[in-house]
Amino acid sequence: MLVVGITGGVATGKSLVAGEFARLGARVVDADALARKVLEPDLPAWREVVAEFGRHILAPDGTIDRAKLGDIVFADPEKRSRLEQIIHPRVLAEQVRRLAELKIQGAQPLVVLDVPLLIEVGWHKLVDRVALVMADYQCQVKRLQRRNGLSEERAKLRIEAQLPLLEKQKHAHYIIYNNGSVEEALSQAKSVYNQLAPCGRG
Repeated sequence: MLVVGITGGVATGKSLVAGEFARLGARVVDADALARKVLEPDLPAWREVVAEFGRHILAPDGTIDRAKLGDIVFADPEKRSRLEQIIHPRVLAEQVRRLAELKIQGAQPLVVLDVPLLIEVGWHKLVDRVALVMADYQCQVKRLQRRNGLSEERAKLRIEAQLPLLEKQKHAHYIIYNNGSVEEALSQAKSVYNQLAPCGRG
């Protein structure tokens, strides 16, 4: 079983690439989905986050309003670090558990971890290959504004909170450039997948 980490900056197109890998036959473990799962109401991480940041971050149904929480943590590195200390160990434990299950099953030669902060938190050391999705800074800003309804200033705060893409590039085995059309990005993703798939079968 070959484990590939897909990462990149916010709004570079990681989910697009991970989705194409899934379509082509890989099993994808989505770190964002796991983070949402561990933050479900009344679970230990949810209780810690509410105690740390206050009940005003909750939506009417009791779930954490990710937009409100994001505005807080992306404006304050110390608060962002505290949130990561609560969430990351739990997400990592769930990832390790799922990888172990897939290895025991033995039916999935290529497994993808879709992790935005793969390199920042050192999880790139847990995978066999790293595929980095890159986009120009202004491309990221415009996509994030459009996708999340953010002002330019708030979009830039979120992008700049992450490790610069050029630093992430140092750890990448494959790079997918997503400045153009969706079709161009998917074509690159398919090319990378075809290079990786034979390794997974070995």
